[in-house]
Amino acid sequence: MSSKKIEELRKKIDSVDAGIVHLLDERVRLAKEIGKVKDSLGLDIVTFNRHSEVLQRAKKRKKYLSNKNVENIFREIISACLSNEARIRIGFLGPRGTFSDTAAQKIFGNSLELVPYSAIDDVFRAVEKEELEYGVVPIENSTEGSVNSTLDLLLTSNLMIAGETKLKVVHNLLVKQGVKLQDIKAVYAHQQALAQCKAFLAETLPKAEKKEVSSNAKACEILDNSSAAIASESASRIYNLQILKSNIQDNANNTTRFIVLSHNDSKPTGNDKTSIVFSLKDKPGTLYNALSVFKDAGINLTKIESRPSKQKSWEYVFYVDFLGNRNEKKHAKALEELAKNSIFIKILGSYPRSSE
Repeated sequence: MSSKKIEELRKKIDSVDAGIVHLLDERVRLAKEIGKVKDSLGLDIVTFNRHSEVLQRAKKRKKYLSNKNVENIFREIISACLSNEARIRIGFLGPRGTFSDTAAQKIFGNSLELVPYSAIDDVFRAVEKEELEYGVVPIENSTEGSVNSTLDLLLTSNLMIAGETKLKVVHNLLVKQGVKLQDIKAVYAHQQALAQCKAFLAETLPKAEKKEVSSNAKACEILDNSSAAIASESASRIYNLQILKSNIQDNANNTTRFIVLSHNDSKPTGNDKTSIVFSLKDKPGTLYNALSVFKDAGINLTKIESRPSKQKSWEYVFYVDFLGNRNEKKHAKALEELAKNSIFIKILGSYPRSSE
């Protein structure tokens, strides 16, 4: 191919780029108009069902882009438009460089204001006080199970689940520049990260002291020349650390699920999940009868877990996730039937189901 041909193609690309910028500007203008209408009606700025519709429509229209390309591009387009509609603050379990940080970026893009908090209950509290529009917190891990503090806070908080995402957890052994494996006398990480890398640490650093800290990002902050941290690749960039060993998690399929906290949940999208919590009378067969409500309605349960109610000794509440939106006819009827057999029932939210 001649250099002249390359120049011709580049001119065409430049023309396409100019058109893209023009269309993006127009999209931002329209988004601002929508923002004004939403504000006048008291509606939420972010509508997750709308995001889902935009992504699905874009995927159907693409020809050369992969689905992943489309998701990444449109996530940032939506994020940029939202940032021009209003000031939107998103809280997450920090500091920067945690997997919660990555999950928040995955959901909301990089144009909105992301605010780190040191504890999950701080994120809940900030959203409740309307210091934040949304919060992103972990709720369960495929290896270590549920994040109990999140479940307990969902039980007592007036917040709802408006969205979710799943993030494959890839742990790395991070050190300061120039530090070698034989120099490491201690490994800092969150409790779950240490548990998820237990076999690697036993084999590779059996004599190193394992020290729990509040987050993997915190581990990166306190490193010296005789220690290492377990953290993400993004944390290595943020804290200017060297990846000494990558993919050190014991389970290659280790995945964490994150939820979006809001004052409202989401409208139906056609591919939703609903989370609830309820308690039952302490009688034989009550749990069986409660779950039969979903079986009889043909509703697929994806999770059931019991937790102490913390109101009375040996009293439990049950967390259930099922496919579908609570406002759909058969799901609403099933919830009505469940309420008849329950002491207490709380809808935690209906929201677009993660595609991962």
